[in-house]
Amino acid sequence: MPLAAIFAVASPLWLLGVMLVLSVFTLLIYRRTAHLPVVERCLALTFPGALTLSLGLLLNGSAANAEFNWSSVRLAPAFSLRYGQTIYPTLQEGPVSGHIYGPMAAAMYLPTTAFDSPSGAIRMAGFLTAAMFFLPMLAFFTLSGGGSRRGWLWAFWGWLIFLLLVLRSDALSYNAFLIHAEAPALGFTAAACLVLWRSQSPDGSRWHLPLAALLAVLAVWSKQTLLPVMVALPLYLVFNRGWTMAFRFCGWLMVALLVTGGLFAAWFGAAELWLNLIAIPGRHPWLRSLTDTSLPWIYEPDYGARLEVLFQAALGLLRRCLKALLILSVIVLGQFFLSTSTGSPKERIREWFRQPWGLCFWVALWLAPTALLGRVKAGGDNNAYGPATCFVCLCACVWLMHLCRNYCAKRPIVGLNRMVWPVLLGMNLASAWFIITTAESIEARESQAMDLAVSYSRQHPGRVYFPWNPLLTLMSERRAYHFAYGVYDRSLAGKPVSAEHFWAGLPAEVDEVLYATGDERMLLAGYLTNFTREVRLPELPGWVILRRDAGRLPGQKDTR
Repeated sequence: MPLAAIFAVASPLWLLGVMLVLSVFTLLIYRRTAHLPVVERCLALTFPGALTLSLGLLLNGSAANAEFNWSSVRLAPAFSLRYGQTIYPTLQEGPVSGHIYGPMAAAMYLPTTAFDSPSGAIRMAGFLTAAMFFLPMLAFFTLSGGGSRRGWLWAFWGWLIFLLLVLRSDALSYNAFLIHAEAPALGFTAAACLVLWRSQSPDGSRWHLPLAALLAVLAVWSKQTLLPVMVALPLYLVFNRGWTMAFRFCGWLMVALLVTGGLFAAWFGAAELWLNLIAIPGRHPWLRSLTDTSLPWIYEPDYGARLEVLFQAALGLLRRCLKALLILSVIVLGQFFLSTSTGSPKERIREWFRQPWGLCFWVALWLAPTALLGRVKAGGDNNAYGPATCFVCLCACVWLMHLCRNYCAKRPIVGLNRMVWPVLLGMNLASAWFIITTAESIEARESQAMDLAVSYSRQHPGRVYFPWNPLLTLMSERRAYHFAYGVYDRSLAGKPVSAEHFWAGLPAEVDEVLYATGDERMLLAGYLTNFTREVRLPELPGWVILRRDAGRLPGQKDTR
């Protein structure tokens, strides 16, 4: 039975059941936390409701993929890997997928290929994206807590503040919830930072350095803009552990890079990787303005115009980091003027730099240049700000968590006022209502248009082409065809797809080209000149079909 039908019948029962479970857990926590300081006890009592609220927020964020027209496009490379189709074509051969990111960005979504419907695969991919982003962040909060017995409680609340900052940022919401290369890239980077920082502790294992190196390299193989991490982490070791440890880590980085690079080159081809990951993105023009996209792009070395748009991008990055920077400003000022520490300012700064939040801020500084460059390139969007913004927010939240925990550990143990119970019951009721209404809305937000299109494609194998939805024919025929924006992307880079290459990457007997309502049709107008008859079918709501005119297409037999 569909989820919507279940909740439509049983919403009051679900609400009562979730409320009962939350209340039982709250009562058990109340009885077991009488020995805790009052602040920690309040945090523990609100944990069940806060956990339920955070799960509802994660579900709601992940469900946004159902309404995002790029979700199926971003999943197509994973299905291409599953079915043995190339994701890195040459200039003359292969379906142009538009995938200009590392192979790990596709490989991490391979679990979604177990689904045979687009809606199911996209739903799973949304959950997987949130897990790849948030679980390493939660681990960072938990394992950087210094081994406190109640560190998990502070880690959760620090992570929850981080989640709220993510939801308030367009760049981070994109990175954390929408299917793209950034979620695995940032997850790998956060894990690499955590493992590297743990390697400095007295109980650090000899495997910490090679593991951190491997995670950093995998982050770069997910998205190239994370490359500065491979410079930032060794320099962090130089300042904190000396040159010997830094050189040892650089050696492990080289080993990880050579091993993974050799495997990927053997799998995909070294020339193909260079073309799709370096050459084509490197030839993209720059935007002339971030506010007026109608202006012509910058192809020539116009340094004045480039500096102007870089300045606009820098202001955009600053705006997205502003909330976290305000938190950091309050913390730093408080540490300087309210702390009883007798060390000099220089000694305090060096001590902060050794801490996990210092590593986060250091990484954010190194990721800022590539964030700006990613934003000003043609096709760049606000998600490019995400990597630098993520680590500024992580820095602020981890530091705030440590300060609050250390302060509250010194407070006396006092009893709780009875008025806390109405507050807890109200919080539990709100959390239960939120997660149930979120679960009710998930299926309502999903469109069945792509599922119907896959069924239609299975009934007409080798005869339909979806320029903006390569996932659909991968599911129906296990074949990859050209992606419209990928073809356009080649022309942006000055490497247009030839007519012979274009028709070789389409179904052999293509009769119909299907566009979802709202898809851009002009990108392939120069190729699909013989498809002018527009029809709509009642069994395909939300789709426009362009049927082929009578006549022969280049390189094809006339089937009319």
